[in-house]
Amino acid sequence: MRMPIGNHLDPVDSSLYIFRLARPSKDFEEKKSTLTIDFGAFEMSSADKEGTPPHLSVWVEGCTTPSEAYAFLKPESPNKIICWSNVGDIRNISNLVDVLWINIQNSQTGAEGHAGITGLNQGNKLLRKDLRSKLADMANANATDSSRIHMVEI
Repeated sequence: MRMPIGNHLDPVDSSLYIFRLARPSKDFEEKKSTLTIDFGAFEMSSADKEGTPPHLSVWVEGCTTPSEAYAFLKPESPNKIICWSNVGDIRNISNLVDVLWINIQNSQTGAEGHAGITGLNQGNKLLRKDLRSKLADMANANATDSSRIHMVEI
């Protein structure tokens, strides 16, 4: 059973986890147990920057599965590492960032779990990089949970 979703631009509940799909490191296949998620995994795409509001696309756990989220990417996308973060922890990074439901007009399975991290494009370049680095640090810390170190199964 799927969780209920929020209305467009409503805050996502702080107790929930979101995930983003990222490229694995070059040595991930060899090591499997070592996962280093780079701040580049949290770079906003052109489409993200043009969104209203501008947001980094993420997916709410329990509403969308990683495999469903992967289906929204370009075919054969290398973005298969799942980066998990708690919504409340994201909000604690800075008062600039928030996690909102971003409803997308798509009937594809899993679309209802789309959300966005807002505020990542504010301030100067150094601040933006710092916010993305903090998100990467958080995702790496969550990756120490062995149940969360894996790639999308397609």
